[in-house]
Amino acid sequence: MQVSISKAHKLTGVARSTIYKDIENGTLSVTTGARKKKTIMVSELERVYGDIKAPTNEDKKDVSLTVAHVSKGSDKSRIPQTEQVAVLQERIEALRGKASDA
Repeated sequence: MQVSISKAHKLTGVARSTIYKDIENGTLSVTTGARKKKTIMVSELERVYGDIKAPTNEDKKDVSLTVAHVSKGSDKSRIPQTEQVAVLQERIEALRGKASDA
């Protein structure tokens, strides 16, 4: 099963910035899809981070509710953008750290 980086963060409890660092360092393998979206195999997460919690039905409901809100144009459709901003901020911090190490 493939999961997004956000989902990987939720399953492992590891910070997104750590996941991005591990991808950049080659510690964690990812697959890039047609739209350049990175996904990670659950087995790869287990290899690197140990046991992870299994996805629950609640997690699946959260995804379907978000999709429903986005399609209807609800105010809650902003939630994914908020997550994207958080991910991008963590990536910027990781890159700054990498640049200062160089």
